[in-house]
Amino acid sequence: MRWTLTVRSAGEWSERVQPPGSAEPPAADGGDLLVDRFIGHVARSLLEDMPALADEMTRRIVAYQRVYALPAALQIDDVRADVEENLGHMLRALAGMEPLDFGLTRAFARRRAEQGVPVAALLHAYRVSAEVIWDHHLAAGHRLGLDQFGLDEILDGAAKLWALTNTCCAVISQAYDDTSTERARRAERERLLVLDALFDGRVQDLRPMVDVARLLDLPERDRLVAVVAELSPSSPGTEALTRVDSALRMAGFRSAWRVRDRRQVGVVVVGTRPGSLGGVRAVLAGRATSRVGVSPVYADLADTRRHVSLAELALRSLPPGAAGTALFEEHLVDALVARSPDLAERVAAGVLGPVLGLAPGERALLLATLEAWVAAGGSAGTTAERLFCHRNTVRNRLQRVEELTGRSLAEPASVTDVCVALTALRLGPARLAEATGASDTAPAGH
Repeated sequence: MRWTLTVRSAGEWSERVQPPGSAEPPAADGGDLLVDRFIGHVARSLLEDMPALADEMTRRIVAYQRVYALPAALQIDDVRADVEENLGHMLRALAGMEPLDFGLTRAFARRRAEQGVPVAALLHAYRVSAEVIWDHHLAAGHRLGLDQFGLDEILDGAAKLWALTNTCCAVISQAYDDTSTERARRAERERLLVLDALFDGRVQDLRPMVDVARLLDLPERDRLVAVVAELSPSSPGTEALTRVDSALRMAGFRSAWRVRDRRQVGVVVVGTRPGSLGGVRAVLAGRATSRVGVSPVYADLADTRRHVSLAELALRSLPPGAAGTALFEEHLVDALVARSPDLAERVAAGVLGPVLGLAPGERALLLATLEAWVAAGGSAGTTAERLFCHRNTVRNRLQRVEELTGRSLAEPASVTDVCVALTALRLGPARLAEATGASDTAPAGH
């Protein structure tokens, strides 16, 4: 491919690809030939002094761009090599010694983008090169004066140089943006793979935990919690906690999130500030549109898999269809029941089976009274106030439960059985959950 270069107007440089085997570009008129001859004269004189010119440009680039002076970014020798390669090619092209190839510029931008060098540094380097060529262009114009070239040729040559610089900068910007986008996509894919491995307990098979922590921007050891949020069945790929990462960051908490397996799973750095766990909970509660479970606080990022499981149990301690945030340590019995749903169903049927076998109205009435009594701490008076009935009515209903179940509500062991059975009903399969929501409820004073 050959690049054909023309000046259409001051400050505008055009580029087009000339197919292989095609005719040479149309001949320029006399004015263009003078402009090209003057630029070529300047370019050849600069090529003769290339080592000193490269040293000068490298010093100026490094002086104005701190990134080039940092050992972790680029060494000065690397900068000088870039200067010699890119400037040398540009000067040879301007001198008519070879066609101008913007592929070299693109490759330079892609390489430096992969290294993380800011695009501003690359653009500055090209502008420094243009300034040096401009200085020599002016010097040649003063030296040759009007003896060999007219003022128009000198000025048009300057416009052509700056137009070329602008085109190079545009090529750099586009190539840099494309490469940065590719890098971001690769980094995101890698981050998601590492998160999956972390949540599944496979991460240590992939890389050291210190590298995992760095990639996820999380500490290897700190006060952490795992969070699991239930996705909507109608939108399985949509976040349940919308923009939760940004909300937590605004509140001062770092986190990493992944949508997977009908769940949105995350790790949050709680930290050591007083009330920090409450702060995390408040952010989650403010975004929760479904069930959200939070694990106990743990210290080691490598222990995330186990705590994701505990967060899942905390989520399942909330009734299906509910919207809220449950901390594992506040729902221990619920989590225990949720851990073994089949066993929970057997417990519910074994303890409350006779009650569940009643007609819907009486069944719902006795279960509602029993739940209110447990929530009231076993106080018949408080239960009566909440149900808007007399305390003797409450006692009569509880006595009916005792008769049906064969368990005394005055014995702690029996009360424990009843509490676990009620929890199993609340969290269990739909066919058991229906028992708590029957519609034929008798009057409160029954």
